[in-house]
Amino acid sequence: MMKKYFPYFLTALLLLSGQLTAISQEKKVTITVDDLPTVIYADEPYVERLELTKRFTEFFSENEIPAIGFVNEKKVYAENAPDPKEVKLLELWYEHGLELGNHTFSHMNYNQNGFDAFTADMLKGEKVMKKVGGKYNQPPVYLRHPYLRSGKTQGQSDSLLQFLDEQGYKEAPVTLDNGDYLFAVKYEKARNNGDQAEMKKISDAYLEYTADQIDYYEQLTAHVFDRQVPQVFLMHINWLNADVLEELANLFRSKGYAFVSLAESLEDEAYDHPITRYGDWGISWLERWALSDGDASDLMKASPTVPEFILK
Repeated sequence: MMKKYFPYFLTALLLLSGQLTAISQEKKVTITVDDLPTVIYADEPYVERLELTKRFTEFFSENEIPAIGFVNEKKVYAENAPDPKEVKLLELWYEHGLELGNHTFSHMNYNQNGFDAFTADMLKGEKVMKKVGGKYNQPPVYLRHPYLRSGKTQGQSDSLLQFLDEQGYKEAPVTLDNGDYLFAVKYEKARNNGDQAEMKKISDAYLEYTADQIDYYEQLTAHVFDRQVPQVFLMHINWLNADVLEELANLFRSKGYAFVSLAESLEDEAYDHPITRYGDWGISWLERWALSDGDASDLMKASPTVPEFILK
């Protein structure tokens, strides 16, 4: 009797093992949104920027996506004081259970301005968030480097990392970037002109390019780590992304990703991988790790190309 049913038992066990393996290998991604309160490319009334912010925060909340936004507090000020209307845009993130981080006061380039100026600008860029976030028990704890510039040399990088640690911050690296700003400028121009056909052409190209970028960075991840690691995706709060948020989320889901917090992604030991190559670049941390490990130039040449009509 045991022999008769053993093959069925073995088959069931193998199926269960496969399911457990698939679950354990589920891919993860953190959504990070830069340049808050909003990114616009033309003068727009406050009601438009309020609507833009609501689109993001409500979507993330309703879809249980633990996104984090990074703030340039200079945008919150009017006549040298925080504007209550602009502060409201930040409060919407907290009210929807989301997190905010520091993106410096003025979006300062660390590599160009140096340690003293940059750290002063960073501390200036946390005042409103500390006050507002305190009401929600969420002071800022992550810094996103503007332009992804984190130091041209190891000395510059180490100095900044030490300063962040002393201030109770952690850096927020980026592993997956889709250059959305390139598409967003042209998209907003078409939107302001009411050109629906052009908007559709741009958004379709953007989604296709993003899918190709995800595949590229997955290949780079496998090259560096021989496995998939949690990705940290960079996007901006603009009208292009607002109009395709659902499509972007479904794109990640279709590729097997679950949405997780930045804290959860950074728990992976991959984020302790050493970086030994430095330069005046604003590239993904995956590319930094690949370059530090050796010659990855051939693989990096496979990076997708932005469509020519967008670059024009």
